[in-house]
Amino acid sequence: MKFIKVLFSFFSFIGVLNQVSAQAPKELNQENSIAFAKRETDSLQKVLNLNINQAKQLNSIERTFLEKRLNIPRQITSSERAALIREIEIWHTNQLKEIFSAAQYKKYIEVVEEKKRKSIEKQKSFEQKHKKG
Repeated sequence: MKFIKVLFSFFSFIGVLNQVSAQAPKELNQENSIAFAKRETDSLQKVLNLNINQAKQLNSIERTFLEKRLNIPRQITSSERAALIREIEIWHTNQLKEIFSAAQYKKYIEVVEEKKRKSIEKQKSFEQKHKKG
């Protein structure tokens, strides 16, 4: 009987590890940034009803945006880093405004805000779930 309890505990622990690793945020790097930009473009193309040209431009903008973020030096102060990130975000916003119609840009903002909200809810739920256990 004790063996079964130990075995059950072991498999429960493995299940928790699998959940944690599956939900753990993956660090963005050079290798996965292109795929990430492509996924973002594909999902936004459907939601925003982008034409082929807009989708290509969006993919290029997203790739450049991620490259710029990845190329921020790690050896700078947090205030310098924040300033660089803000500059990149302004550039990103201006680029998007050039390729989207006003309605598409408004919908884009709504989609981004919804993603942020869901991400925060998911993180809170994950933290609460694992604080109890």
